[in-house]
Amino acid sequence: MPKNLFNIPKPPKISLRGALPRKRDFARAVDILNKPIREPVPAKIRKKVLIRAKNKCQYPKCSIKEGGDIRLQIHHKNMINDDNRISNLMVLCATHHQVIHKRYKVVHKKDLIGKRISSKVVKKKTTKKKTKKKKEFDFLNYYPKI
Repeated sequence: MPKNLFNIPKPPKISLRGALPRKRDFARAVDILNKPIREPVPAKIRKKVLIRAKNKCQYPKCSIKEGGDIRLQIHHKNMINDDNRISNLMVLCATHHQVIHKRYKVVHKKDLIGKRISSKVVKKKTTKKKTKKKKEFDFLNYYPKI
C-alpha cells in the first residue's frame, strides 16, 4: 500500500529549538529583588585560564602568582558575568581586579519591567580634584585708603 495515497502534504517538522530554555538562560535568572543571580566560573574553565596565564596576574608588570594564601581572581573582559568563554576571561590579583573595575562601568538598558535588555562597558569619567589656591596676602590693599 502506498504511503501517501491521497497526496496529502506532510506536516512540517516542528523544532523545539528556541522554545525550551537553554542552560545559559537559567544562569541569567533573577532573584526576588530582580537582581541577576551570578553563577561562578566553572572549575574546568578557571583551570584552563590559569594555565594559559601561567598562574600569574595578567596585569602589566605584575608578578603575583597563585599559591599559598594568594588566590587569583577571574575577570570578564566584557563585564558580563555569565559570558564564560575562555577568550573573554583573564586572571588578575585582587588589587588589579579592583583597579580595572574602578576604571570601567557597565551601563544596562532595561525594559519597563526592569529586565535587562542589553549592556555595554563604558570608561568612567575621571574628574580632577580642584585644589584651592591660597590667596596671597595683599599688603598694599589690606589697609583702607584714607
